[in-house]
Amino acid sequence: MVSLAGLNAEVTGRGPHVVVLLHGFSDNLSTWRRVVPALAVRHRVVALDLPGHGESTRPWHRPLVQDYLEAVLDALDELGVDDPVSVVGNSMGAVVGAQLAAKHPERVDRLVLIGMPGVGGVPILWRAAASRPVSVVMRTALAPVPPVVLQRGFGWFYARAASPHPRAIDAVALSAFSSHYADHARVRGLSDLGRALLTDMVSLDLARTLAELEMPALRVWGRHDRLVPPHRPPRTESTVVLSGCGHCPQLDAPDRLLAVLMPFLADVEQAEAVPLRVVASGL
Repeated sequence: MVSLAGLNAEVTGRGPHVVVLLHGFSDNLSTWRRVVPALAVRHRVVALDLPGHGESTRPWHRPLVQDYLEAVLDALDELGVDDPVSVVGNSMGAVVGAQLAAKHPERVDRLVLIGMPGVGGVPILWRAAASRPVSVVMRTALAPVPPVVLQRGFGWFYARAASPHPRAIDAVALSAFSSHYADHARVRGLSDLGRALLTDMVSLDLARTLAELEMPALRVWGRHDRLVPPHRPPRTESTVVLSGCGHCPQLDAPDRLLAVLMPFLADVEQAEAVPLRVVASGL
């Protein structure tokens, strides 16, 4: 582990091409631990804890998505990475990756968006969950809960939100996630982050952002994603739907995810910025 611009980071591999991994809301870089070794065979892989997540010490600021993409650029600058990179983002990380590619196309050559929310609008349930009244109720209800119980509760919820098969999730990644929510202060900060994220998602036109991207972009969905159910994309969009997977296929089906990631990332130099065909994976 290293610190890059105040971000906790894991840099693996020595390949000539850089792949940046961006986790989702409330998650951290350990979510990628089962796909990093395979990616690092050919690439230099940079996994980051975004501000307010994991072990990163860099404070976050509003607007959140803009702050996050600037943090990613700062980390790349600190690594001395000038060439375009491929970005793989899950959920919130996909939103950050898409905005990074749209605003700085010279820095991104290829984009993978896993379980990306917000393209068809922000679900009412998400807005309600991140509202201030709900946040106040949650803080009041959780105040007397012992830290060890709080930690277990977050781990239980995370596993079931991420996957239709909670027991398939890597125990190390699950432990790394829940360890960051063993105190009430961190939980309170999470609700503030959630409101900042949803404020951005309401204002961002993510559908237009995707339509105007200048580089190849692959959208990946878990067929059983409870948080962002897959929908039929426009014909111009490259999409893979992974059977048996939930919101975080890197956790519950890393082999299936790698089966689509590896070919997409392998031919970066030969790739043309044209859409791929829409496919459904039954891996």
